[in-house]
Amino acid sequence: MFDLLVIDWGSKRVGLAFGSSDTELVIPYNNKCSANNALSIIQYEIEKRGIKKIIIGWPTNFQGGSTRVTKKIEEFVIDLKEQFPTLPIYTYDERNSSKHAKTTTNDKVMINHLSAVKILQDWLKFGRR
Repeated sequence: MFDLLVIDWGSKRVGLAFGSSDTELVIPYNNKCSANNALSIIQYEIEKRGIKKIIIGWPTNFQGGSTRVTKKIEEFVIDLKEQFPTLPIYTYDERNSSKHAKTTTNDKVMINHLSAVKILQDWLKFGRR
């Protein structure tokens, strides 16, 4: 049912959301995902759900340039490509996703997952490839 995985990477917490290319249904991950165990959780979810594409929130400044986090995301993308060489991995502008998520909850774990939901909703609406 869910063939898309979106990742909102953070140095402490990682937000995950799952979506369907066909129905455009998007749901947040419902458990804690720390940066330390993110790759093992991602691997488990990819196998369990049959994920076909990964979308990663790409941090940019308001001019569209790199931020201090961009280099860390680039390294994370390299790790993902090594671990999942057959899956296409896309990046998508994550500007304002956390700000949007913070308007719905104060729960720090859910903020990351809701940020991932926002990124995936935007990708489905504006950036799908």
